[in-house]
Amino acid sequence: MISLGIDVGTTTISAVVYDTATHMEIETVTVPNDSTVPSSSLDESFQDPEKIVYTCLKLKEHFCSKYHVDCIGITGHMHGIVYTDQTGKAVGNLATWQDGRCNRGFKSGMTYCQYIEKTTLKKVASGYGIASLFYDTVNNRTPPFASYICTIPDYAVMRLCGLSAPLSHSSNAASLGLFDLKRCRFMADRVRALGCEPRFLPEVSASERFAGQTIDGIPVCVAIGDNQASYLGTAGTDPSLLVNIGTGGQVSAVCSKPVEDPVLECRPYVDGKYLLVGASLCGGSAYSMLKDLISEAIHLAGGQVPNEIYRLMDEAAGNCRLPAPTVDVTFNGTRIDPRRTGKIEKITPDNFNIGSLAYGFMEGICRELRDYYSRIRRYTGDTDALFMSGNALRNSSVFRWILCRSFGKAFLLSDHREEAAFGAALCAAHTLTGFDYNRLLGGEEDD
Repeated sequence: MISLGIDVGTTTISAVVYDTATHMEIETVTVPNDSTVPSSSLDESFQDPEKIVYTCLKLKEHFCSKYHVDCIGITGHMHGIVYTDQTGKAVGNLATWQDGRCNRGFKSGMTYCQYIEKTTLKKVASGYGIASLFYDTVNNRTPPFASYICTIPDYAVMRLCGLSAPLSHSSNAASLGLFDLKRCRFMADRVRALGCEPRFLPEVSASERFAGQTIDGIPVCVAIGDNQASYLGTAGTDPSLLVNIGTGGQVSAVCSKPVEDPVLECRPYVDGKYLLVGASLCGGSAYSMLKDLISEAIHLAGGQVPNEIYRLMDEAAGNCRLPAPTVDVTFNGTRIDPRRTGKIEKITPDNFNIGSLAYGFMEGICRELRDYYSRIRRYTGDTDALFMSGNALRNSSVFRWILCRSFGKAFLLSDHREEAAFGAALCAAHTLTGFDYNRLLGGEEDD
């Protein structure tokens, strides 16, 4: 059986074709996500949902012209929202998970997020769908003719299947905020207390199921969150620890029941399980900030930035003298404290150089995730199954070494370059066949 998985990432869109009989990835394609909508405000983050859908459709057509695709799974970046009308078409831009409008001042000395927490007694970070809905509601920015909100992977499923209303898997629905994990539904009364209309909220599916089918009859699975898909594509459903560093960064572990923690997030997973997640707002983008600074210096000197700049930075980091500067990479704040800023300390004449700074940035990214892991262990205990994934780690042996050194543990690198797209393909295959996820991963022989 052939399953196609598509991952709508923040900066790239990837697709994987997986043969469940041979447990082999037949082909993988990754293309840029060039849908960013320019904004005059640095704290705003918007993308064009139609450009994203067009790319997904082109990838689907590419693979279906070459293979007999039996099912399609979709995943993508969570938290952000698209408004759709009664016909299932987007009205307005996608406000992404990086949108910071709700960290602005609102009233009585509070930010929008602080007002949400005071009113609902629940934290909802800026960039989460409910926060964006609240901002738009109080500022009269809700698009005319809007009927629903949904995540971008939910919207991709709608357009692939020609649906007029979104169906959101609990892993995506919970990412919007004000979601009751135990009852698997939105807290409509608290949404209403904010002055927002619960009618905008999508229908929720507690389990993996098909949302519909394409015009050529291929069943499309309800979309799952990208964090969940990455974990599924790497570790299956067994108790494991996964560190993922890409544009963002997460450390995740499976748990059997909902957990309440002021720092960690408990997210719905698959098979009725949950993921405990420590999520960085910067992650790999902190290292990208350093790359941009170096590139700017090269431009100022009249030079041309080499294509292999990341490789050169990694090489310099691998050859630097320790100790490196101590870097706090919370440049975008944290979900608990959005106003927190990063810092660079313990600079000396010996370590004020590109290699040491690169090392310090990578070490800071890993340190933040290690601190999250320390909290996760309180609920899950230690595990011997340790995985790492994400392009930042895959492309840098120095980064991988620093991660293992920071945690004091040996990690296995995921076998799959596009873990989230692969996880989406697994989800669709499981939904179609009913086979156990670990069997689909190759852990058991087919009959």
